[in-house]
Amino acid sequence: MDMEHKEINSLKKDIKKELKLMYNANMEASGLDIPERDDSEMSSLVIKAMEEAFKELKSEITENTN
Repeated sequence: MDMEHKEINSLKKDIKKELKLMYNANMEASGLDIPERDDSEMSSLVIKAMEEAFKELKSEITENTN
């Protein structure tokens, strides 16, 4: 295994933890804005927004490396 793979394996746990923190922060913020929200619906919307943002970031990075 090369050094990059060893490093990313050690970072995966931190990345997952940071994503969970981001998710929780957005769920909490939406609860302040919409106290009567449907948690299941809001969870789906937050995850979708995070996926879209990740896709945009990936596209930006890909464009800048080519």
